[in-house]
Amino acid sequence: MPGEEPQLQMEVIAVVAATLSAVVAIIAARFALQNAKGAVRSAEIAGKGLQRQNVANLFSGFNVANEATLAHPELLYEVHGLDRSTSLDEARSIAYLSVLLDAFQGFYDDLYEGDFARMAKDMKVQSTFLNKILAVPANQDRWRLAQEIYYGDFDKFFIDAVNDIMVFEQGRAAVERGVGHAPHPRGSGTEAR
Repeated sequence: MPGEEPQLQMEVIAVVAATLSAVVAIIAARFALQNAKGAVRSAEIAGKGLQRQNVANLFSGFNVANEATLAHPELLYEVHGLDRSTSLDEARSIAYLSVLLDAFQGFYDDLYEGDFARMAKDMKVQSTFLNKILAVPANQDRWRLAQEIYYGDFDKFFIDAVNDIMVFEQGRAAVERGVGHAPHPRGSGTEAR
């Protein structure tokens, strides 16, 4: 039939056009999905940046408070509830130790990505300024009091690491004074004595 050929051509063209439209729609959907994934990732990065900024602002406030406490250690009695039987000089030493530990906490949190147990393990092998501070016998009581007035559950992993390093360093210092046995770093196969 003479009229069927153009109609068949029109049907073929319609099927090809529909197929091409479907392919274009699939490609467009794929690009839209990739763009959506990119937008989600950008939002996650922005959220993390905002969170870091909020933490930085918090620690900035802590720095101001630390400076005030160093200048006025009596704030430890009035604001933090330190027992007034602790001398003002000792309160100042507690505040100073806390300032140092805050700085170490911020630095090592970034360096070890929050893995304070790994930090402690490394510090038993290679001594740092923190090790030297924690080896001072009087800092044992100061650290105990600082924990009570400054630190909470949020800092548990840092507290555990400092306690671990302090026990290790106090043992090492005792050996140097001739009153104990040498501690061994964790993972050495020998328990600290």
